[in-house]
Amino acid sequence: MRKGDRGPHVTELQQALLGLGVQLPRWGADGAMGDETRSAAHELLRRLHPQSVDADDSMLSNAEINAILGLFERLSERPEAPVTYIDCRDHELPKAHLVKVRPWTQITAIVLHQTACTLGERPQRWHTVPIHVGITKHGRMLHLNDLTYNLPHANGFNGRSVGIEIDGSYEGVDGKRHTWWAGGQAQPDTLSQAAVQSCRDAIIWLCEEVKHHGGQITHILAHRQSSKDRVSDPGSAIWQQLGVWAQHSLGLSDGGEGYAQGGLAIPRDWDMRRLARY
Repeated sequence: MRKGDRGPHVTELQQALLGLGVQLPRWGADGAMGDETRSAAHELLRRLHPQSVDADDSMLSNAEINAILGLFERLSERPEAPVTYIDCRDHELPKAHLVKVRPWTQITAIVLHQTACTLGERPQRWHTVPIHVGITKHGRMLHLNDLTYNLPHANGFNGRSVGIEIDGSYEGVDGKRHTWWAGGQAQPDTLSQAAVQSCRDAIIWLCEEVKHHGGQITHILAHRQSSKDRVSDPGSAIWQQLGVWAQHSLGLSDGGEGYAQGGLAIPRDWDMRRLARY
C-alpha cells in the first residue's frame, strides 16, 4: 500500500488504526493513503514489533498491513459500554490544555471529581472540561475525551489516571464545598441514585476498557489526594458511595492509610477505616 492509494482497503486499515487507539487527527478514515496514515501505522508497528517494520518507510507491506488488521480483529470484542453511555468525543479541547497521548499500560488509576457547579445534561456544556468522563445528575455517562489523553485534571495523578467528573456541588469536609465556578449556592446538592449507578457502571467499564488494551486499573483516588487546594473534591458522599464501593467491589486501592501525592489524605469523616485527619 503506497501513498496515493484509495479505496475500501485503505479505509479498513484506517479504521483498524483508530480502533487500536492510534490517532489520525487531520484526515481520519478518509479512504486515502497519505503521510498521516502511513506514519501512524509505522509508529504503531515500531512500538509493538520493532524488528518487523520494513525499512522502506514509503509504503506498507502486506505483512505490516496484516499485522495491524490481525491485531485489531483479536481485540475487536471490546467491553460493552453502559446503556447510559454517550460518545461526546467529536470536539476539540482548548489549545491551552496541551493534550498529550500516553500508552494504555501507563493508565493505572481512576480519579473522582465533583464539578462544584451545575453543568447540566447537554454534552456541549462539558466540552471545555479537561476530563475523560462526565456523569450528569440524571445519570448520563458522557465519554468526553479519549482515555489515552493525558489531561490536566488531577495534578500529580495526571499521567497515570483517567478522570470522572460528577456534576454538582457536594459537601466535603465539615460542610465545606467547592464553589470556584458557581460562586456559591444556598444548599449543597444531593447525590442522585441515577448518578451513583451510572458512575459505578462507568468505573467498571473503564477498568474493562483499559484491561482490553493491555493496561490495568489498580487504584481509585480522590482529587484532594493530589491537590491541597481541592480539600472537598470529590466530597464525602461521592467518596463513600463510589470510592469506597470500588475498593470493596472491585478490589481497587486508594493508596492506603494517609496516602497523598502532593495533596491531602482521605479524611476520617469520608472513610472510617482511615485515621488521616483534615
